[in-house]
Amino acid sequence: MHSSASQTRILIERGSGSCDGSAPVSAADSSTSSMQWLHSSREMLDRARRPLWQSGIMCASLACIIFSFSSLQVKLTGGRVPVLQLCIIRSSLSFCTSIAAGTASGIKPLFGRRQHFPLLFLRGFFGTLAISTSYLALLSLPLGDAVTIAQVGVGIFIYRHAAASATKHAA
Repeated sequence: MHSSASQTRILIERGSGSCDGSAPVSAADSSTSSMQWLHSSREMLDRARRPLWQSGIMCASLACIIFSFSSLQVKLTGGRVPVLQLCIIRSSLSFCTSIAAGTASGIKPLFGRRQHFPLLFLRGFFGTLAISTSYLALLSLPLGDAVTIAQVGVGIFIYRHAAASATKHAA
């Protein structure tokens, strides 16, 4: 691996004609090589990200870690910040992240079709209600109890859904 000084020396020699007799590197060649480097860097990043986003287990694990840190941050506020303010902050961060991800992915229309607005409004309302009650539980109960209650609720939902799906497919 070259040191910073030797890399600088190599770049200066290439720009002014190197001492080995080769021709100087033109601006077009430099631009092309930087574009190739950028393209190869993007490919390498895409190859690294692909297993994460194509694996449901990896996505669920990442979501679990993010929600755990979110719960910890709520618990660390210790009630000094009102629950609704915490919900607004969380929702604002989620909104900005969703806008950036949707725009980068080229999703059109970004906010859904007009015919689905009432359902999207209900989803937002019940999501806000769920986050508010979850944060209230985190602030008023010990952390382990609040997280366990939340997970048991999700487990009951999954169990009921799986049981209904199994009876539907059996018939």
